[in-house]
Amino acid sequence: MDMIDAYQALKSTLDKLHNEILKYITLEQFQEAAVKLRIYENKRIKYANKAEEDYFYDFNIYEDISEKRVIERFSEDYTPKSIIERTLINSMVNSFTSIFMVKEISSEKYQLMLEDLINKKKVYPLTDITLSKTIPVNRIIFTRIIKAFDFYLSTPLVMVFAKNNKKALLEAWQKPSLLDSADTNSFINIFHLHREKGLLLTNTLNK
Repeated sequence: MDMIDAYQALKSTLDKLHNEILKYITLEQFQEAAVKLRIYENKRIKYANKAEEDYFYDFNIYEDISEKRVIERFSEDYTPKSIIERTLINSMVNSFTSIFMVKEISSEKYQLMLEDLINKKKVYPLTDITLSKTIPVNRIIFTRIIKAFDFYLSTPLVMVFAKNNKKALLEAWQKPSLLDSADTNSFINIFHLHREKGLLLTNTLNK
């Protein structure tokens, strides 16, 4: 199996696991998450665009909404059907979000070299066929990184910003909260900054 085949097998399994995890989200938590993310209005969830639905599902699965994260409950309850599933689930539990600058793109390997702007000495080779074709160098992205085997993958949480938003992003990341964990608070702040200043994947090449 070559690198691209291995990547596609991982990505396909990751997508299937995300669909399976959604069964573990109760209606009560779904609403609680929407309130926490400040997108619940008049008893309805209000998305500004289609991509926000992916962001909201990521928020439900990985962030601190109730006493235990959904991904943690899933990992304790679900029986993996393969080594790939077992490895991915462990990696999903240990995934992390950060703010990254796209420093370089390899079209041959479908990789974006991401410089972590929070942990500045870290650079991650993110493998993603779609993103490697749609996000140019010097864009900033807020995403979730999952390391499985020799690959760095992302979830559908990919918020794109122009380079001149770096200061605002770092301020949003560092803004304190008395109610939420640091990571969850950063997610909420950057989500709303993206509503104000972010780019969509459909137009990021043209801005």
